Amino acid sequence: MKKLKDTLWSVAKEYARLVGQVIGQDPEFWVAEDISVSVCCFGDVWFLTLEEMQIIIDHMEKWLARYGTSQAVGQEVTDWLDWTIEDSYDPDRDQYRRHARINLWSWLTGLRPEDIQDHPADVGEDETPPSP
Repeated sequence: MKKLKDTLWSVAKEYARLVGQVIGQDPEFWVAEDISVSVCCFGDVWFLTLEEMQIIIDHMEKWLARYGTSQAVGQEVTDWLDWTIEDSYDPDRDQYRRHARINLWSWLTGLRPEDIQDHPADVGEDETPPSP
């Protein structure tokens, strides 16, 4: 009898294959694949969850209407992936950010870092928030 996880794996691998075509990178490996089907690495540096892959593939018509081509959609996804890496560390404060970053859905619908303000939780206990 085929295990339910085996069915999920085949679906997840298909999502990863399709996302790889969109972003121009083959799936490299799955994180903790012996435990769960949740995160896939692309190009040895970008990590996407199964949910993020679903956002890309299941809503491709919406993204094509917004961005025009699958290559442009792929560029938006890789721009977001690069931003999440770059945005994880704040060199001015020499610390990792504690605020929630922009998720993939919000990025693809147009939200950008300049559209949000620092949240007071980003300020250390001994610091005062910056003036507006």
